[in-house]
Amino acid sequence: MALLGNLENNLVELLKSLMNNDDFSKLVSIDSPNALSQSSSDDFFSLINERLFLKPKVNYPTSEEETYICIYMGEGDKAGVNNTKHNNLSIVVDIIVHLNLWDLEDNKTRPYRIVDIIYDNFIASDIKGVRGELVFMSTKLMRYNEKFMGYRIFFQYTGSTGCWYE
Repeated sequence: MALLGNLENNLVELLKSLMNNDDFSKLVSIDSPNALSQSSSDDFFSLINERLFLKPKVNYPTSEEETYICIYMGEGDKAGVNNTKHNNLSIVVDIIVHLNLWDLEDNKTRPYRIVDIIYDNFIASDIKGVRGELVFMSTKLMRYNEKFMGYRIFFQYTGSTGCWYE
């Protein structure tokens, strides 16, 4: 059971690192084109399990003009695995944005800016609790329904031990 607890703890650390990014918190919590020029919400942590999820979101949004982020474990790649416990697991991040919220002021785009923040945060930072290096694998455009689109980003651990969750 400790293994699954470590996996969960590492996902929590990844989410916390994103939540500490001021632009990320604004882009997820403020549903307006000028989100980046507004003050951050002090209640950003209340969005966990409302807009921020540590699991694949089961019920896709249908009407509210909001942004959702889901971070969860995906499938791994067995090629070159040194780890005998599990495959090298991937970390999947879903960015789900209502189409009316894509445009930001100053010719910026909400989901593109969120992708940049997640990439920079996961790759460039030394995130406490995650052993080894996370590498970007790919991004896929996702259509969730007629009102929501976004991106699915795949990261995977790479390192000498083959086990990022110990």
